[in-house]
Amino acid sequence: MSRSVFISYRRDDAGYAAHMIRDHLVANIPGVQVFMDIDNIPLGVDFRAHLDGQVQKCDVMLAIVSDHWLGQSPTSTQRRIDSPTDFVRTEVESALRRRIPVVPVLVGRAGLPTSEELPDALREFAYRQAAEVRHGPHLKSQLDRLTQFLAAVSASSNDDLDVRLQAVTRVVKLRKEVAARGETTHIAFTASAQDYPELAKYISKGEIVVDVSPDAVSDFAIDEDHLSFEAFFGGRPLKVKIPTGHLRSVYASETGQGYNLNGYEHHKTG
Repeated sequence: MSRSVFISYRRDDAGYAAHMIRDHLVANIPGVQVFMDIDNIPLGVDFRAHLDGQVQKCDVMLAIVSDHWLGQSPTSTQRRIDSPTDFVRTEVESALRRRIPVVPVLVGRAGLPTSEELPDALREFAYRQAAEVRHGPHLKSQLDRLTQFLAAVSASSNDDLDVRLQAVTRVVKLRKEVAARGETTHIAFTASAQDYPELAKYISKGEIVVDVSPDAVSDFAIDEDHLSFEAFFGGRPLKVKIPTGHLRSVYASETGQGYNLNGYEHHKTG
């Protein structure tokens, strides 16, 4: 499984660095896929959803922090990073929500912003371990270090995929068996109010438990990337899409018998 990398950067002062990093990754990591320059947002489409969809294709984000990464817009006194319509902010927020590795890459004279300098939704970014790629005698070694990191995490990709595929197999198998016994299938998955605002009141101890029995949901589908279905919450039908890696357990509610998923330990299963 090849590693997919999203490079987020400001074109006005980090374009050269972004393309240099991309070229180095492509030349040194066989099969790597690099996403950048997401230009073709269809007319009438919510650009936040579009960018989120692009970020979801990737396993790691390189967020290039340049001298004016926080800076003011040419047409406004507001810092660009404070604007909800800022593409860079949208990209980094999306990656942080997905809990994928987000690596700040410091270029030029830029330092890592402090949490106080960032909007609330980005404050976690201030605590991510940063890499440096700066012009000077250490440039090649810095590029090599970044490449080695991505190559190393790529080696774990197959293991991650195997774990998710095992989760898919267990959910499908148990749901079928439980339904045949006339019992109810529950799944538990990691959740936050930011990821699932419409389901916030159902979150307890960082997770949501939901009935996914055939008579409780429609359009049920699962693969190595996502579990999706439509169900009624508070009398309203909602479509739910969950990253497969966020599933914690699947079990029969009547007995508690089932499976832990993705390495989680869940009290309901036995």
